[in-house]
Amino acid sequence: MVTRILGARRTTGYRDVFVRHPQPMWIYETETLRFLDVNEAACEAYGFSREEFLRMTISDIRPEADRALHRYGLPSDRGASTRLWRHCRADGHVFYADITSSELTFEGKSARIVLAIDATPRLAVSSALSDSRAALAEAQELAHLGSFETDLVSGDMRWSTELFRIFGVDPALERPAYLYEFDHEDDRLAVEAEVERARVERTAYTIEHRIRTRDGRERCVFERGRFFFDADSNEPRRVIGAVLDITERKIIEEQLRVLARHDALTNLPNRTLLRERLEEAIARADVRERSVGIYFVDLDRFKMINDTIAHAAGDSLLRELANRLGAAMGNAGTVARPGGDEFIIILDDVEDEVEGIAVGYELLTTIAEPLPHEDTTLIVTASIGLALYPRDGRTADTLLRSADTAMYAAKARGGNAVDVYSSHLHDRAIAERELEHALREALDRDGIDVAYQPIVDAQTGSVTAVEALARWTEDGRVIPPDEFIPLAEETGLIVRLGTSILNGACREAMRLAEAGFAALTMCVNISTRQFRQTNFAETVQRALSDSGLEAHRLQLEITESAYLSLDSGIRNIGALKKLGVTLSIDDFGTGYSSLGYLKRLPVDALKIDRSFVSDILVDPADQAIVRAIIAVALNLHLAVIAEGVETADHATYLQGLGCTQLQGFYFARALPPDDLLTFLRQPSSHVDGLWRP
Repeated sequence: MVTRILGARRTTGYRDVFVRHPQPMWIYETETLRFLDVNEAACEAYGFSREEFLRMTISDIRPEADRALHRYGLPSDRGASTRLWRHCRADGHVFYADITSSELTFEGKSARIVLAIDATPRLAVSSALSDSRAALAEAQELAHLGSFETDLVSGDMRWSTELFRIFGVDPALERPAYLYEFDHEDDRLAVEAEVERARVERTAYTIEHRIRTRDGRERCVFERGRFFFDADSNEPRRVIGAVLDITERKIIEEQLRVLARHDALTNLPNRTLLRERLEEAIARADVRERSVGIYFVDLDRFKMINDTIAHAAGDSLLRELANRLGAAMGNAGTVARPGGDEFIIILDDVEDEVEGIAVGYELLTTIAEPLPHEDTTLIVTASIGLALYPRDGRTADTLLRSADTAMYAAKARGGNAVDVYSSHLHDRAIAERELEHALREALDRDGIDVAYQPIVDAQTGSVTAVEALARWTEDGRVIPPDEFIPLAEETGLIVRLGTSILNGACREAMRLAEAGFAALTMCVNISTRQFRQTNFAETVQRALSDSGLEAHRLQLEITESAYLSLDSGIRNIGALKKLGVTLSIDDFGTGYSSLGYLKRLPVDALKIDRSFVSDILVDPADQAIVRAIIAVALNLHLAVIAEGVETADHATYLQGLGCTQLQGFYFARALPPDDLLTFLRQPSSHVDGLWRP
């Protein structure tokens, strides 16, 4: 069985060892004790389905009487640990289990991986010992425990049947021999030293070591023995002991160690092993007086692939990229996956920064090779940050931070790029952390303002809606939205920010209604992360209720990628339509959706991205795209809004194509609430004064 497991590990990966292992295995989170994954053998042995396990904690498989003290007996050591526990199956049957576990990081969580073996046969040994010598032999076989006795005066030796099996000796052909004959050549001196210590100190000796069986196989044993001395001469007269075959246990511990240090999806080193490899590379570099390159690889827009195609396709892509990067590096370095859509590569003996950058661009080429998927082809790009040892840091943590900082600089350039760490990037990273802190404080004190940009009817020129836009001034400096909005997205603060804007916009819509502009629609941008919140519909309903705004006067602008999320996004769409709010697809044409989605999604409007409008008078491609979007929208009875309208010619051209609403600096910039009221109250329409359809 052990050979088969090792073979499976070599050919199909450590993940298969977990899934296909004949003994129950599971992974649980150390903080909550909740099951994170189980294999089929665990489901069969305990009588719970996988879904049931994943709703349980490990306390739930303990008998009721044991649960109160359960956590006190859990292992706290980082290495492998073996304990005896009482467990309870789904049918209520209680039994003892030998639990071997080891620490690992699973899906970003601190966890332990567990192997559970029914201890009933082993515990039966203690009762079998009292029956007969035959029962003893059977019990020893079950426990892989052999015993020996040697008369040091006469030279007579006695072995149990199991000891013959452990050493690979045929009792029909060979008599018992001295145990040192089987000691592994690399362990022989250590065994001799321990036995001699026990003889001199007249205590028992215990040692774990390797042996060579008669046919040359290597096995691991735990040996314990004691000398008995002659009362008159004080010389050792005989030695009695036992040898426990622990080979399978050592193999399982090694498998657990490997699983705890490798990524389950790709079999690449995880963060734990990565750190060890990096420290080893640093030590080698010090000896050779060479540099080490650390590449932080982050896939560009990988989340969009998961959202628009499928998570299974994303997993397949990550495995393929792991294989590609591993093949590209060969034996020159280490490729690791710390988690998510990130890879980290350690490259020994980098000549200089020029060579390091060249390698980085070779990696970009490797990553960007097309990947067939069903009836389409996926092309993925990456942002790569490079840090060099010892120039950019002398410790593993510093180097990883430096490479991470450089990666974000590459991503800020639009992705598909390599950037090298510098003190300038370090200063910028500090500035971003300070900006994040300031943004948190601004949200805490409601320090984010909202401005409103008018949207006009393309046929009449009258204002029909306004779009709420976040504005932030900190210590007298205006922070541009393209600086703090991406930061909010990256840090997760976008949910708080978006909720604050939504609540404020609903209140402002009611203020406009009280001022005589009840017909205006309030448009609010919703981030992808907001939209995927399971309670998002309740957040919108609360904003409407608190402000008193009628639902049909609120339009939520949501990006294509958010619409195409097939889990909470779809549920939220249905819940929002039940509320009565209208929905528009923001920045339409910039995503990866197909027009087929428009037939199935209950949207009310499409918003043409400004990138298609800015050059529409001179660029035939932009003209064709906008014409097609407007035609599709009108055929589906959807409103179509063009943003980024900056000239009268823009407005006239788009009006001629049938665009229903227009928005841009030509009509008005985003205005503070009081300025918006002034704009709307002008005796003669400001819009009419600039452009008439």
